[in-house]
Amino acid sequence: MSDAKNKTKIEFIKNARTIFMDKGISEAYMDDIAIASGKTRRTIYRYFNTKEDLAYEVLIEVLKEWNDYQLKLNDTLEGDGLIQLKNFLYGLVFYMKTRIPLMTFLAEFDYYFNDSNTSSIDSEILKRFESIIHVSDDIIGNLLTKGVDDHSIVLKKSKQMIVATISNILWGFGQRIAVRGKSLTTESNLDPIDLLFCQIDMYIDYLENEV
Repeated sequence: MSDAKNKTKIEFIKNARTIFMDKGISEAYMDDIAIASGKTRRTIYRYFNTKEDLAYEVLIEVLKEWNDYQLKLNDTLEGDGLIQLKNFLYGLVFYMKTRIPLMTFLAEFDYYFNDSNTSSIDSEILKRFESIIHVSDDIIGNLLTKGVDDHSIVLKKSKQMIVATISNILWGFGQRIAVRGKSLTTESNLDPIDLLFCQIDMYIDYLENEV
């Protein structure tokens, strides 16, 4: 792809991201994105077969940023495995807390592309998506291993089970807070972000080797 075409593609993804986060995926149209990019509807379809393909491209960009943050955070960690795991998870909560519109988009993305959605996503796009989705799991898994090695962590379940539990529940609850944060505050009379920190503290208590 030429530099000019690549620049146009990037511009479409950038404007799609803004529109998806403002209007939601369901209420966004390819015409909206084309107009915001100063292009025609016909032009946008030269780059993306469907709105769903474009939504995945936006997700990939979001995940790249998320992964960059996680890798940089991981490089700053100090202490034993348990302390590093706690501080890493706290850092993830901070990221979520300061990016509510992004978390809202991710929540809608999961709803839009549910198990009954048969939308056909371009295989090349799916391949790129699948190549970057495991950074969180890999880092958490490595920190658990470090903790086991330095005797700060004891695994009472398989590492795979613990990694999947922490990653999915933390991520899912972060999305729920983005969508229903005010309602959760009213229902519990607590800051929902504090609930995330409490959840992490419970993981740490569970994993701590007290011997």
